[in-house]
Amino acid sequence: MPDQSSAVPDRLITERATAEILGISPDTLRRLGHRGQGPTRRKISPRRVGYKVSEVEAYRDGKSLEHSPRDRGRSSQRARE
Repeated sequence: MPDQSSAVPDRLITERATAEILGISPDTLRRLGHRGQGPTRRKISPRRVGYKVSEVEAYRDGKSLEHSPRDRGRSSQRARE
């Protein structure tokens, strides 16, 4: 499997690939998203999300990623659905 972390920085990667890069499970990644933490989730289709490689690497490297209030609202709204 190719090294996802060396990909083009603004390319979107899958939830599974993101979880592997961060060393966590996809469920933990989803929980972080619902709390407004971690890299920002981007809706690819009604059933799929993706993450920007640059944001995943920044989060992995310990840089603080602030979600905009709009992003937090979406995460908490999704949690209620």
